[in-house]
Amino acid sequence: MGSELTMSRAPAELRTFVLAHGTVVMGRPFVAAKLARLCVYFCDFDKGSSSRPFTASGCPSLQHVFLGFTREESPGPVDDSLLFQVGTLGVELFDSSTDAGGMGRALTASAVSNQALLEKALFDLLSSEADLLFDVVGDAKHLRVHVMTDFSAPHADRIADLADVLDVAFPHLETLYLPLALDTSHVMLFRDMRSALTKLVDACAQRRVEVVFEHDLDADQAGEDRASPHFEGRCRRIKAERAAAASATTSGARAAS
Repeated sequence: MGSELTMSRAPAELRTFVLAHGTVVMGRPFVAAKLARLCVYFCDFDKGSSSRPFTASGCPSLQHVFLGFTREESPGPVDDSLLFQVGTLGVELFDSSTDAGGMGRALTASAVSNQALLEKALFDLLSSEADLLFDVVGDAKHLRVHVMTDFSAPHADRIADLADVLDVAFPHLETLYLPLALDTSHVMLFRDMRSALTKLVDACAQRRVEVVFEHDLDADQAGEDRASPHFEGRCRRIKAERAAAASATTSGARAAS
């Protein structure tokens, strides 16, 4: 969408909902019983809207939420209860309406500081923003880097910058997602970009950060739902393993008693 949308109830079969570049009016909490994926990117939520229209009770089947840039005056559109319900979160590392270091403003400050949410949050970074990282120390554990289709020297420099600040800016980083177009095992790159990428991958190897080549170059465009099959699968696997461990512990305690 790119204009004004007024609604409070979704079509019964709606599974994926992408809101981008427009004004949204929702007088009541949004109801979509089967909605599984929600992407909100650069939207105004009109003052006539419910303060946080997307809630766990209104969207009980939601499994993935991506929150992109929001306007300075707009409230966060997603209730905290829904953030804890979903299996994966996506968020822009930098918000265009804040100063550098405004990490994931679309998530509430209390939510971002919660370790349970950080485990399932994938932060998006534009390679052109890498030079903003020199004064940032972040809690992000999982980072996805989007690169312009022009693999020229300036863009290669930003990839090299990311390698230089990886230790300081992301001390807790576990996984780095890069475009498939940078996977040198399948594609040929210009020398500058190849050297910068090798530097970044080596820095990750030293830190034992997993590097995954997954997304397309246009995956950050408006209209995309910012899916990451690898990350979502990882989160489901960890959740299942923890549930199995908890069940085994409970069963053991009952047997002992």
